[in-house]
Amino acid sequence: MIYDMHVHMTGWTSEARARLLQPRARRNPVVRHFARRMGLLDAPGLTDAAATDGLRTRVLAWVEASAVDRFVLLALDGAYLPDGSVDADGTVLTIDNDEVADLVSFHKKLLFGASIHPARPDALAELDRLTARGACLVKWIPSAQNIRPEDPGCFPFYDALAAQGLPLLVHTGNEHTLRRFSNTLNDPRRLIPALERGVTVIAAHCGTRLFLHERSYF
Repeated sequence: MIYDMHVHMTGWTSEARARLLQPRARRNPVVRHFARRMGLLDAPGLTDAAATDGLRTRVLAWVEASAVDRFVLLALDGAYLPDGSVDADGTVLTIDNDEVADLVSFHKKLLFGASIHPARPDALAELDRLTARGACLVKWIPSAQNIRPEDPGCFPFYDALAAQGLPLLVHTGNEHTLRRFSNTLNDPRRLIPALERGVTVIAAHCGTRLFLHERSYF
């Protein structure tokens, strides 16, 4: 069987927490390029909600037509401050866990990839809740979510992941589209404590670079 374990869901609205794309991100040329390819910029006057609902319809159609057997569709939690409060200004994109969990129920090819920031006060309870909803892994983009994977504050979350048997899918290497914090947060060496605590870690993109002048962690 062919699995694609790294499929990002997105939206084109700033009106709801479920699909939040900050206005500054909408101006990003890369974001606009992908939005145009997905048909989100093709209908002038289309409301944000209608555009995003149309994307959901397209996703299900693409999944049905694809020769790939399973897709892990990813949620994305927001950025948080060290004290556990939401960093609204630092959050570029959020894709709500429950919205993704609801979407995967529409097609047997879809699997639910949750996203939980370890600094959330309810992180462990949320992990239990989303595991019960069918989450098959947890996704982080440290430079987008302000996560320091080597921080001891993450250790209880790692222990819970290991106990649940859920892999941690982490962006490694430079991030450009959703970058908000330092790309050094994506250094794969920061994930050593997760490995030491028994977590299965998937280092997405193998720590590679996009441009020649950037550091490669491969």
